[in-house]
Amino acid sequence: MYYFCTYFDKNYFTRGMALYQSLKEKCLEFRLWVLCLDEETYRVLSRMSLPQIQLITLEELEKEDAALTKAKSNRSKIEYYFTCTPSLPLFILNHCPQVDLITYLDADLYFFSDITEIFKEIEGCSIAIIKHNFPTHIKKMEVRGLYNVGWLSFRRDSNARACLTRWQDACNAWCYDRVEDGKFADQKYLDDWPSRFNNVVVIKHKGANVTKWNIVNYKIIASEGKVWLDTQPIIFFHFHSLQTLTPYLYIFDFNCGGAKMSRETYTIIRKFICQPYAQRLSAIQKDLLKRFKVNFYVGSIRKQISLAVFAAFYRYFKHKDYIFIWDKPRPYHRMKTVGTSRRIGFGKINFKQVLKNFIPPILLQKKHFFGSYSSWEEAVKHSIGYSSDIILNKVKESALKVKAGRMACERDSVLFDKIQYSWPLLSGILWIASQNDNRLNLIDFGGSLGSTYYQNRQFLTHLKELRWNIVEQEKFVECGRNFFENEHIKFYYTIEECIKECNPDVIILSGVLPYLEKPYELLSGVIKKGFKYIIFDRTPFLEKEVDRLTVQKVSPKIYDVSYPAWFFNRDKFLSFFAEGYDLMAEFDARAGRIYLGDIYAFEKGLVFIKK
Repeated sequence: MYYFCTYFDKNYFTRGMALYQSLKEKCLEFRLWVLCLDEETYRVLSRMSLPQIQLITLEELEKEDAALTKAKSNRSKIEYYFTCTPSLPLFILNHCPQVDLITYLDADLYFFSDITEIFKEIEGCSIAIIKHNFPTHIKKMEVRGLYNVGWLSFRRDSNARACLTRWQDACNAWCYDRVEDGKFADQKYLDDWPSRFNNVVVIKHKGANVTKWNIVNYKIIASEGKVWLDTQPIIFFHFHSLQTLTPYLYIFDFNCGGAKMSRETYTIIRKFICQPYAQRLSAIQKDLLKRFKVNFYVGSIRKQISLAVFAAFYRYFKHKDYIFIWDKPRPYHRMKTVGTSRRIGFGKINFKQVLKNFIPPILLQKKHFFGSYSSWEEAVKHSIGYSSDIILNKVKESALKVKAGRMACERDSVLFDKIQYSWPLLSGILWIASQNDNRLNLIDFGGSLGSTYYQNRQFLTHLKELRWNIVEQEKFVECGRNFFENEHIKFYYTIEECIKECNPDVIILSGVLPYLEKPYELLSGVIKKGFKYIIFDRTPFLEKEVDRLTVQKVSPKIYDVSYPAWFFNRDKFLSFFAEGYDLMAEFDARAGRIYLGDIYAFEKGLVFIKK
């Protein structure tokens, strides 16, 4: 088992994940501790629940080091990140007795070959470090350090602990992104380690920590699916110089003090090093958007335009030591210019698509919610309304296809060939059933014609007893009773009617509360009825702003209607339950972030249990 640690914030999230994925491919057994440098990183990694990753928060790290916390106030963010470097492996050695050797890795490393070669080289060491290996023409760069912080290994022994403690004290006292009095950031301190401490191994493998400043030292060839430096394969590459122009447009800087790469070297680096890394970063970003509705790319208009223009007209076209990659999901090929498309060495780029990717993501958000109305009556005047027969007919048509097994599921009349699960909701109701001898009796308030029931029915077949009771508008109840009711699913006009007949102890409100004229009156009534569990899903909240009443306009492709929709202040909403209920769980709902024109709202799910 190998033990690693790294740190990153949301700006380096995709690179950190690329590091992790490459470790999974090139290292059979490992554990990676990640110091999450912001809340967004911690939140998303927690939701991902990756088995080999263990999370550490900044608060945990700072709690044990008062000097580190004090340093936070007198240096920049990146300088503070550098300051954290020695504290991280020391923290792990202090708290994880199973770790015999901890290796710190920069988050922008990426492994291309088996990692065991390096560990064979450093076997038995107390400390392992690696040189920059600057070529002769840029030896002046050694003023920033003979050794690179990209890979550092520390044994659980007194010698390595003494080294880490001394380094930690030094960084807490001075760690700035400048050369001053023989110091530079967290890095220059490494220069005297081989002479000051015992059993320090300097890693010699040519394929370790390959990067822009040392790749010109070697003869590069591509063979057997690997890139070789002289006679040794690249084990890991340090993508120190990567710039992201848009989420899928990258510049790799290989300018090494004027030393030019040959055309053959350039082609190998581009095809076998940069291109796979760019594709991995893009795949991670796409997965984040698809699964978690998260886009960690943030760039100002000025940054995007200036970088794009500079890259296109200066770096790429004039200097072949810059590699300009647009990652499109198609194989590597060369294409002739067609219309406004241009060949940039990797796929075909449509000019309109390029411009679209230069625009900040906020300008591409689709807006479906409009206005801020002072009353329900005012909002209704600008709406067609939810009681429209148009909606009922489309929902009925779609729901019948799902019931017959011709489609997987539907939501708001939209059909899907793959079920769109709300896993937290499903796990919540299954847990509740398990507390009641595998019996489930619930109200699905505003449950349409059984959308949530049909989505989850295959996971409910083992229950000893199942009553899924839907409370809906009059026309939906009539339709439900005529076409959808069976031994498990029933339809009612009111909550009181349902309670009188079967006395359920759970109520679900999924995507319904925003469309009620007086949502807090309903909540008050629900609380008074004493349900043991109250579950919300697909409910939109605002973090700081007061409740907002808008009009939601549905895409005409679904049905051309609109209706009032509430967005709730989260703190106010939670306080409504404080007296009688405890919040068991809070989760991100499927829609995630919702753009309102001037602010963002967040769609959430909540599970309450009666005190």
